[in-house]
Amino acid sequence: MRPDRLAKTLAIELRDHNIRANAIAPGAVRGQRINNVLAGGAKAEGKGVEDKRASMFGIQSLKRFVDPKGIAFLCVFLASDAGKSISGQVIANDGADIPPSRARRLPGPRLTSLLHSPVPSGHCIS
Repeated sequence: MRPDRLAKTLAIELRDHNIRANAIAPGAVRGQRINNVLAGGAKAEGKGVEDKRASMFGIQSLKRFVDPKGIAFLCVFLASDAGKSISGQVIANDGADIPPSRARRLPGPRLTSLLHSPVPSGHCIS
């Protein structure tokens, strides 16, 4: 089952028990596992590990792996009173990662070019 459907289904089924259900979708988490993945990928492609790391970060806006503590903080937030109105959601904690299959097909102008355009009077960008 897809994580989004699972989170929604659990949220609906558990609401009468005052239980919230959410899913966290982490990206590549900093640690030994991703180091092994990078080393294996670099070896398979005949690249250096740093070249492989740079190619992974090339499709990511934050240019870093997910900190395990960031995932823990998100869990604490969702379980706290501050997150009490969030249920049935899949929350990405992935450094704004774009899957390689989509990285080359993103349509339209880059947002950065739009940010340098004048904003018409009476309009707001937030």
